[in-house]
Amino acid sequence: MLAHEDSLSVLPDIYDSAVESSIWGNTLEKSAHALGARGAILLIIDQRPEGRYQVNHFSRIWSRAPERAAMYTEKYGHYEKPVWDHLFTNPKQNLILDTDFWANEPDLRNRPDYQYLSENVGIVHKCAARLNDNMSWWDTLVVHFDQKLKAIPADSVAGIKQLLPHVAKSVELSRTFDILKEQYNAVLAALDHVEIGMCIALQNGDLVVRNAEANRILGEKDGLRLSSQGKLFSHQPERNAQLQKAIEEASQTAIGKNLTHEFLFVNERKSTEDPLLIEVAPLTDYSGELENQMKGALVTLIDPANTQPFSVDRAVIAYQLTKAEGEVCQLLVEGNATSVIAEIRSVSPETIKTQVKSIFRKTACTRRSDLIRLVLKTTPPISQS
Repeated sequence: MLAHEDSLSVLPDIYDSAVESSIWGNTLEKSAHALGARGAILLIIDQRPEGRYQVNHFSRIWSRAPERAAMYTEKYGHYEKPVWDHLFTNPKQNLILDTDFWANEPDLRNRPDYQYLSENVGIVHKCAARLNDNMSWWDTLVVHFDQKLKAIPADSVAGIKQLLPHVAKSVELSRTFDILKEQYNAVLAALDHVEIGMCIALQNGDLVVRNAEANRILGEKDGLRLSSQGKLFSHQPERNAQLQKAIEEASQTAIGKNLTHEFLFVNERKSTEDPLLIEVAPLTDYSGELENQMKGALVTLIDPANTQPFSVDRAVIAYQLTKAEGEVCQLLVEGNATSVIAEIRSVSPETIKTQVKSIFRKTACTRRSDLIRLVLKTTPPISQS
């Protein structure tokens, strides 16, 4: 099996790429080397019908000869359509090996697409996985192996599976960070423009950055506050200990000494039935906006009672909700009970319950908190001012 240290060694590069997407090529190159592979491609496609965009990040075997990738796609891309269709319907991070998918083709190496890759790029076998299951975008990691290998080594497969959640988390984070960089020419220094709470914590729990919404949430001291030592403090002793441990472990991942990619918590409050939703993930300050090469944790605080950031329009399109379901979805994430939604929409509670059930089925959510997180990830809540 791939040495644990080999997977860990590329984690700092993976999380650097969340903040600075232009370095993905180098990250893929380093990751391929650690995995015993020849190269890799990260494919990200916006699924919006009004104007899809596509971003490709290549390791060196592709970036130094981009015409090869273009030629392959043009002449031989149709051979891969069954694989892509399968990836799209498969669960996220389910790694598909070509030797398994094409097991009924004994002469696979002599197929035109495989011959082209072997003769022009020096690769044969490949594996791929869809990274996230958000239907508003398509992100896939493809890893290629040297033509000298008869099959993909088992230790390489194990290593790829270890890294998939981290590449997925980095891509997910980068959606918000890329918008911040495009609009404000900054990422971590522009967090005040994000309309949900965001904090940056060091490994010891010290919060070095809190955006405006985080300050509002912590200032209410309703279930969560800032301690006299400048750390997050939950009124629930067990949750408080879990938060500190999560920040420490996420920070360890950012420096390549852990494999945990995220923590999710619900923190109860006294003033409302809506608990705070807390997410902790690894983070690095690659561009040195705050401190040169600072590595720690990004703590996201979502207050379901603050409905301002919730816009379901893009989720409605991505998950093919009907017009009525979209309107119910908006009211649902805003915290309205089914009876209230029924009254607002002048329909029976049974009709609303049926529509809510359909929304959850289409979005693969089981509770309102899941739906809130999905809506926020589908449309990053960033102000235009």
